[in-house]
Amino acid sequence: YDALLLSLTGAKGAITLAVLLTIPVSLASGQLFPERDLILFLASGVIVLSLLLTNIAVPLIAPKKNDALPPESELLAILDIYRTVIYQLAESVGDADKMATNEVIRHYTNRISTMRENNDCTDPIEDALRIRVIDWDAQHTLELIDENKVSTIVGLLYLNQISHIKARIEHHNPIRWELRSIFTLIRHSMGAKKRIRQIKRTHGWAASKRLNRRTASFELRGLMFENLRYTSEQLAELCADPSSDEDTRKLAEQMIAEFQRRLNRGHTRRSPNNAQRHYEKQLLATQARALAFERDAIEAALNKGALSRERAKIMRDNVAMMELDIEDQLE
Repeated sequence: YDALLLSLTGAKGAITLAVLLTIPVSLASGQLFPERDLILFLASGVIVLSLLLTNIAVPLIAPKKNDALPPESELLAILDIYRTVIYQLAESVGDADKMATNEVIRHYTNRISTMRENNDCTDPIEDALRIRVIDWDAQHTLELIDENKVSTIVGLLYLNQISHIKARIEHHNPIRWELRSIFTLIRHSMGAKKRIRQIKRTHGWAASKRLNRRTASFELRGLMFENLRYTSEQLAELCADPSSDEDTRKLAEQMIAEFQRRLNRGHTRRSPNNAQRHYEKQLLATQARALAFERDAIEAALNKGALSRERAKIMRDNVAMMELDIEDQLE
């Protein structure tokens, strides 16, 4: 179906017209080009018929624009998606990852309970607060770059990551922070090149390449933890602000707890507790598997007409945003 639709909506007649324009009126001997008028007639007919076929057939087979579904219907569909994820996780659980799978199942069960209580599918207050947190991250990263506390390359990598997360929340292309990062990179490029040349002269090209990768990975991780601490402080100030509404304060407290858990996981990874590190990896892998199940369930609900295209797009973007966060924690 998709291949047929793409074939019919492709460029029609462009190549044919280009070939027609290359047919000469006469040959090198001065004789008229044989059957030139017939070729022009047949090619023009192909172009016209292709355009007519496209205008007639595409509206018939193109997917119809979904009307907005009732909120209650979409709520039931989303709850069914979460139940499907729980069922698939329970079916695929093994002895090795049983504890991590139970934790993820508990998380989806809590989401079902929360949606039933709130009777709402999205939380614009949470989205707005997460956007503010990302803006704090970006601004603090730029300040660290200006103060030469973070290398420009590492800062650019981090800004690129959070710009994609912000774009998933706002559903647009992540270009603002990337453009700003590029200008910052240009401003600091001379110092970065000088540092790289010094490392190459001291350790050689191969050694400097390994050193740069190891240093960049360590510095990127340190930058992430520094921003977690910084945004936690900003959220704490937001909670203490009497002008903040109650819902925002509750979400801020939840985010502070979430960031503190991530900081604790980071410290645990540096500790010699292999069992804890193994459990954290299993938990992240199980969460990634659950998100894959959720994406498949969203597509199935969309194909059945239980979800509108707009709602399905928002849910897919949220899944992609959480997958980016898991990838960052796995690195």
